[in-house]
Amino acid sequence: MRLTALVALVGFVVVPPAATAQPMPTVAATNTRIFVTPATGGPLIAGSLLSLTAESVALLVGGDTRTLPLHGVKRIEREGDPTGDGVQKGALLLGLACFLMCGQGVSNGGEFGRVVVSNMVIGGLIGWQLDRDHIGRSQIYPVTQGSRDTAAPR
Repeated sequence: MRLTALVALVGFVVVPPAATAQPMPTVAATNTRIFVTPATGGPLIAGSLLSLTAESVALLVGGDTRTLPLHGVKRIEREGDPTGDGVQKGALLLGLACFLMCGQGVSNGGEFGRVVVSNMVIGGLIGWQLDRDHIGRSQIYPVTQGSRDTAAPR
């Protein structure tokens, strides 16, 4: 019973809750490097963010200001990727592997719980390190369930 409660508690901590869908774009600091994918399938537009409102996005591209209506934008991404998802994935992966295999080498349930949690911590650190070295992009528009930034626009 304690083991089930421990696994459930760890699951709640590791797995992020589903975000409520909201169509508003999220906040990104001005002068952030962003990448805009037009809805028409044109080439990716890269530039520095000037403003992001509920109706449009303005960015600086090669010294020129471009303002695009959001209904003509498929996706907006900012440079940079949070490392929290790497921690969660690493902890879940190594914790689950240990949960399935570590019971063979322990003598009681309390020891089993400590071994699983310590493996989750190690997995989280490995996931953090791998994700820290990966420079990716974070989607800021449209807001999806996987989006971490959920604040309203300025």
